[in-house]
Amino acid sequence: MYKVLILSPTLDEAERVHQILTVGKYSELQFRYPTTLGAKRIALQSLLEDCSEVIKEESIDVVISLHPGLEMVQTTLMKRFPNLKGPSFESVFLSLHRYYAKEVTCEGFSVNSEALTIDDVSASGLDSVIEDLGSPVVLKEAFNFDNSYTRKIKNGESLFAERDAIRDVLQDRKEQTQDFLAEHLDVERYEKCLDLCFLLEEYVKPGKHTGSLHLVEGCVVDEMVVPWAISDVGVYKHKPVVVKYVVCPSELDDSKKFDLWAVYREVAQRLIGHGFNNQFLEMEIFIGKDESEKVLGLRPSLNPANVPLYRHVLMNGDSVIAQVSAGRQHVPREPRTIPNRYALRAKVSAQVYNITLDQVVDKEAADAVDGLAMLHTRNDYVIEQGNADEDGVRLGDIRLYGASFDECVHRMKGICKEALIDWKKPPSADTDRGGYH
Repeated sequence: MYKVLILSPTLDEAERVHQILTVGKYSELQFRYPTTLGAKRIALQSLLEDCSEVIKEESIDVVISLHPGLEMVQTTLMKRFPNLKGPSFESVFLSLHRYYAKEVTCEGFSVNSEALTIDDVSASGLDSVIEDLGSPVVLKEAFNFDNSYTRKIKNGESLFAERDAIRDVLQDRKEQTQDFLAEHLDVERYEKCLDLCFLLEEYVKPGKHTGSLHLVEGCVVDEMVVPWAISDVGVYKHKPVVVKYVVCPSELDDSKKFDLWAVYREVAQRLIGHGFNNQFLEMEIFIGKDESEKVLGLRPSLNPANVPLYRHVLMNGDSVIAQVSAGRQHVPREPRTIPNRYALRAKVSAQVYNITLDQVVDKEAADAVDGLAMLHTRNDYVIEQGNADEDGVRLGDIRLYGASFDECVHRMKGICKEALIDWKKPPSADTDRGGYH
């Protein structure tokens, strides 16, 4: 019996993840999390101390982070308890900090971007950067945490108007991370790590005229890369809602899969050179129409959203068991796809604001649809732009299974047509439907 400590930012999230994990067939695993978690997000230093107590009391065998950012706590625990195995702090930082991920980890595979400091920007200067990158652009907080600030921006004026709110977000992140960075990282070498820094990035959207987007996930064990799965990412628009979906396994031909794994291995090897080991690693990779590959993002840990998908479509594909094996320095068996099995997960987001949920979602129909889980249960929930990311305000999630890629996508579209209110035409400015993003 192995005891596994799961890192989560809140009690609700810990209980949700614990429930998902206990549904699996893990007779040889016991999952633990600090009982001191509460409703609000716990500070990283507090989480570190609480987890340290659990490790001492429970003789924990493996620590797993399921949320981007908490790997900083995980890798610090590795130093405190040398019997636990995982990545180095520097390698985690080079995955989580978007500027250094582009400059160091993904050099040669990065999309066009500009790193800026919030107190040094002007509306005209921002317009110049956006013009160079091509409007719209994506504003991304430097640190890629699970609650990072991201927005799609069309012009410098709108961004400049939000600078105080952005500064507050960046300052909070600095306060959250600076003690960890100062203690475990060469902050003189990585001098931007303590700046109030953000990135403006070229907006990349998958489509038949632009290219395709994919999630590529594997793990590193004893400095060896073990491929796990490639999934395809797509976007479906159902005004005023956008559905970003992931289907596993990928429909790419073998040559393109080979190219993706080649990029994955090269980037992973760079991280291995900085101490990345015994951990899952996910990359978001875009293949342009010119066949170029661009890494849009890194996640230096297991992605829990993919766990049920892999479990369904892959033989020996349970990534939780694989991560436990990796954490014990045992190389997991490389999985194989099961014929005629596909799985889809999707994020449903509204791109219209200052309206209530019942103007976008047919709540009664949504409750009756299998595969759709809404995040908000009140019809009078107000969709506010302050809660938006680059896709909009997240309303719910879809998960379903099928015998083909097309079947999964077709069923997803059917769920949307049943549960979402279709705005046939964009609302005029004087209606009570709010405004489009």
